[in-house]
Amino acid sequence: MPTSKIRSAVAFACALGFALVAVPQAAAKVYWTNNTTNTIGAANLAGTDVNQSLIVAGGGPYGLAVRDSVLYWSNNSSIGRADIFGPMFSQNFITATNPRGVAIDGNYVYWATDTAGVDTIARANLDGTGTNQNFITGVDDPEGVAVDGGHIYWANSGLARIGRANLDGTSKNQNFITTGGGPFGVAVDGGHIYWANLFNDTIARANLDGTNVNQSFITGASSPRGVAVDGQHVYWGNTGPNTIGRANLDGSGVNQSLIATANFPYGVAVTPLDTGITQGPSGTITSSAATFAFAASEPAGFECRLDTQPLAACGSQTTYSSLANGPHVLQVRARDSAGNVDPTPAARAFVVNAPVVNAPDTTKPKLTNLKLSRTRFSAAASGSALAKATAKSGVKVSYTLTEVADVRFTVERRKAGRVVNGKCRARTNANERRKKCDLKLKGSATHKGKLGKNSLRFRGRLNGRRISRGNYYLIATAKDAAGNTASRKKVKFTIVKR
Repeated sequence: MPTSKIRSAVAFACALGFALVAVPQAAAKVYWTNNTTNTIGAANLAGTDVNQSLIVAGGGPYGLAVRDSVLYWSNNSSIGRADIFGPMFSQNFITATNPRGVAIDGNYVYWATDTAGVDTIARANLDGTGTNQNFITGVDDPEGVAVDGGHIYWANSGLARIGRANLDGTSKNQNFITTGGGPFGVAVDGGHIYWANLFNDTIARANLDGTNVNQSFITGASSPRGVAVDGQHVYWGNTGPNTIGRANLDGSGVNQSLIATANFPYGVAVTPLDTGITQGPSGTITSSAATFAFAASEPAGFECRLDTQPLAACGSQTTYSSLANGPHVLQVRARDSAGNVDPTPAARAFVVNAPVVNAPDTTKPKLTNLKLSRTRFSAAASGSALAKATAKSGVKVSYTLTEVADVRFTVERRKAGRVVNGKCRARTNANERRKKCDLKLKGSATHKGKLGKNSLRFRGRLNGRRISRGNYYLIATAKDAAGNTASRKKVKFTIVKR
């Protein structure tokens, strides 16, 4: 999946109003329509560097919405479009009748149509084709329009209601929320819907499901029209004193005159801080490490989240190592020096399919329950040292293993040797008086042991020879495929005359 903005709950919302936009490598700005001077203005989010004539619009620019670097606005009889940083410009991008609020999502441009007796919500493709002037009917004096990932919302100014429908126009509800006097601008974010009560001079808010309505979420506005939100603030246009107001998303920090020189600002749009992933893998990778690089629309630091980890500060280039095989999602957002954050973090999905390097096996096998069916028997006259458990000659040997291993059998003659220089040597006249020890016989035999119980026959032979009469130890030592060796086990036996 390519880098994308996460917009499941935050959509471009505007009607008479405000929208959100991501402008790669461009500083965050606030834009507004100057209805009486036929222009679109712009300023920094702090309200500085005001330009009242960024774009010369058509007659009476009203609603405003922005997606990427492209602005859409409503004129008296059309929808205009312009690229903020490119040559694309059209006053008559889409023909419309008395359009009001405008909103944008990833597929369509929407607008409210307020004509005598025929009020609708209209829709067209983002390239201007496929116009449907009657996408939603039955509305009453519509003004603001907003969209999110699942619904379209509009202000029924004549009914004092907020309407809602699915994005395909179905399940429309003209009375989704009862408002105060004269609802105009509408905006949505990931948790709430906001609207301007023109006649009550307030900004209202409710949950996205229409509950918890607060008609006086923000007071002190003056003939407010458009409304918009970004990740930090809610904005509105005061058409009484011709100002742009702003407050924190919790309604605190109200500033009714963030920008004080607008001209009937019916529509406003804001470009929030924007983040991009400029380097890093996507799709399936065969390495368990991945390096990503990030960029922001203005000088900023970054916060990253891999999968379900919490957001944490990260550099403009960040490497993740020891990644588990399977799908992963990296999210990153910019944070500027004022504490503003990108409301829609950039995301990159990728799948790790690295060769599995197993940790070394350091677990020793365990050999237990080494037993002989009898301890006195005669050695076989010929044949191998070991045989199947069903063989007739020799004695039955049984043992238990905790894993598959090779079991090496050796034989020691009890007390037959003498200790010389720390080693057990064959007895001679010279060492006869030294300490006795168990003398190892030449040769060995190996049995392929399985997990669990094992049985076989030991035939009293070793190294191709019959073991002579005497007292012995049969010694079993297990070694697994990784070379881990178990502690040896031994059991007594005696070879007797045939």
